[in-house]
Amino acid sequence: MLKSFLAGLLNIDDEDDGYETLVSLMRAAQEAPPLAERLAELLSLVPSERNQRLDIWIAQASASDAPMDFVAALRLLKENEVALKAREMLQEEV
Repeated sequence: MLKSFLAGLLNIDDEDDGYETLVSLMRAAQEAPPLAERLAELLSLVPSERNQRLDIWIAQASASDAPMDFVAALRLLKENEVALKAREMLQEEV
């Protein structure tokens, strides 16, 4: 039930590969200020610049053998609606 609710908030399919990791990423950001700051800065950028930086972060994460679900969560943030909602969620926590 919570999973479906959060998927609705983020406007994503709760069966998406990176969904659970995206939710975990948002939860981790609530507890880790450096992560929250990095995400907030990234999500405040215009879509083209945000996507360029996400591409860099995705490439770095892939090169460092980060878990594939983490990389999938980062890819979800390239979708404008998901990024906007994630930014709202981060701002609510501040």
